[in-house]
Amino acid sequence: MEEKIVYFDKPCPGNTEEVLRVAQKRAQELGIKTIVVATNEGNTAMRAIEICKGIKVVAVTHATGWKAPNAQELTEENRRKIEAGGGAILTTTHLFRGVSGAMQKQFNTYEIGVIIANTLRLMGRGMKVVIESA
Repeated sequence: MEEKIVYFDKPCPGNTEEVLRVAQKRAQELGIKTIVVATNEGNTAMRAIEICKGIKVVAVTHATGWKAPNAQELTEENRRKIEAGGGAILTTTHLFRGVSGAMQKQFNTYEIGVIIANTLRLMGRGMKVVIESA
């Protein structure tokens, strides 16, 4: 078996289009019917819906309150467009942040949850968000 791997020179939002095209192609090859994407304001999820025709898109957002108290980064306009395009939205707490994050902040130390989150982040922020929210 031979597979293709795509590498990028540096992480940046400019890679999103190509990542989605590669994901769409691979999903079709494998018969995958659902993909999961991390999205803040909703732009990545909307592009995934446009590019990945015939594949259900699950958009994982930041937890409410991540950027500011009681604030959700996913805009209402984008929420409506994602849902109208057949996408689903998951907004939940960050699995690895809870107690570990509080301990880190209070005692300036690292707990296992923060270590796991930082390790997953090495594979990409989106990958961490998706795994953490599963």
